[in-house]
Amino acid sequence: MINLKKSIEEKKEEVHESGMMCGQAEYPYGLSITLEPDVVKKLGITSPPTVGDEKMILAKVICKEVTLEEKYDDTAGFSVRLQMTDMEVRSEDPRKEEPGTSSKLYGGES
Repeated sequence: MINLKKSIEEKKEEVHESGMMCGQAEYPYGLSITLEPDVVKKLGITSPPTVGDEKMILAKVICKEVTLEEKYDDTAGFSVRLQMTDMEVRSEDPRKEEPGTSSKLYGGES
């Protein structure tokens, strides 16, 4: 997997561009998701995790939008909006997995 945490250089560039240092996020915009209670229930998560716990997410997505960018300084790039359609959340360590999480999503026994 690729760690998407902002590098020190990226953070410095952000400060330079915005002129502000307060409230800098560790990760780029769009990489945080919130799971509402009904989704948590569908995913079979029966007890709240501890803040700081690491989890693994497996998700199926549909590409909903691609935005191409061309800037005055001849730099170019694109952004992509992905809609998650199916998801599974599991412990980083499968031995800590709540019983039945996968089977609730995909059928079968755990």
